[in-house]
Amino acid sequence: MQNECRQCIINKNIDRFPEGTPEDVITSYREAVLAYACEEGATAPGAAFKIKQLRKELFHEKDPDFTGIKRHFNELMLTYAGPVREKLKEAEDPLGLAVRYALTGNFIDFSALARVEEEKLAELLEKTQEIQLDGAVYERFRNEIRGAKQAVYVTDNCGEIVMDKLLIEEMLRLNPSLKITALVRESTKGNDATMEDAEQVALTAVVPVIGNGSAIEGTLLSDISEEAASLLKEADFILAKGQANYETMNGCGLNVYYLFMCKCLLFTERFQVAQFSGILTSEKMGIPHFRT
Repeated sequence: MQNECRQCIINKNIDRFPEGTPEDVITSYREAVLAYACEEGATAPGAAFKIKQLRKELFHEKDPDFTGIKRHFNELMLTYAGPVREKLKEAEDPLGLAVRYALTGNFIDFSALARVEEEKLAELLEKTQEIQLDGAVYERFRNEIRGAKQAVYVTDNCGEIVMDKLLIEEMLRLNPSLKITALVRESTKGNDATMEDAEQVALTAVVPVIGNGSAIEGTLLSDISEEAASLLKEADFILAKGQANYETMNGCGLNVYYLFMCKCLLFTERFQVAQFSGILTSEKMGIPHFRT
């Protein structure tokens, strides 16, 4: 885990405990937070999950209910789907444009952002066509789609899953014989996309969708189900959405393309871009490997 992420996790949690908590409990809690954050080989999503479970045990903390928020953002993005499809039909390179829209949808992230502003989302969607992709990575990705037999699309959050669906449709248009399986979180109390979201936006009508067997944000290969792990290992290539998937999968050795928006300081500094810039990068093309 990078020092910046470690410190961020510690700062967010070290002094978060209910008023009136006994001193001995506070001490134990703080020691555990530091231990999880500093554990060798830990990832930020993995450490955050352990701390969340600890808070439930010690403070009886309940998970925030994202049900309404998730349904709202899924419905909101579905209203954009029609106009975006029309733009894809008119585009000289519909796959490239679909990649850009899927990338823009990654703005919907209540883990990385304190507040997801719909006005900012609309603004980013308006500017989607201006996004610059790494040409070499994009061409490799395009050629992979043409020649592959099976692929896995690892989804990230609610709302953006609508744009993921449009990108998957374009991938299948480029190679109708390609078998794509979409991977969603098995269960989560956050804003991550689950089977319920896939059904709401009708992604299940386009490709097979399975849960990854894990409640941890991202795709921690040591924590997912055997079925999900086998799919990833057998795929000709993988497209993984979002910062958390990059955090947990980079350096895994599989043929992964990462697509995400840089929302936090670590990512903007690591990729030398402004906040909310989009990144398409590849595990096989020398990406910066780091465990966050």
